Amino acid sequence: MSLSRLDLKDFPDRQPIFGAEGGVVYEATRLGKFYVIVDENTLADLLGEDEIGPAEPLVHIYEFATEAAREAYVRKRGWTSAAQRPKWPSGRTHN
Repeated sequence: MSLSRLDLKDFPDRQPIFGAEGGVVYEATRLGKFYVIVDENTLADLLGEDEIGPAEPLVHIYEFATEAAREAYVRKRGWTSAAQRPKWPSGRTHN
């Protein structure tokens, strides 16, 4: 696993796998690599500017060489991958 310099907008097909008051966790695949994206932008709305420094990143993008490595990380964190979630009739996953 490594921290990627890509941006949230680089993953238009990201799938949410976990959500809480502070943000959302997504998984995505891009150019044969596998990603977990932790978006804590909602946290900025909950905390004041004095609690979050201007250099504090609110989106962390983790890159994995294999899907299995990403799945192991997701399971270790207690999340469920999009592939393992039940599907609605429309084909969308639900939480």
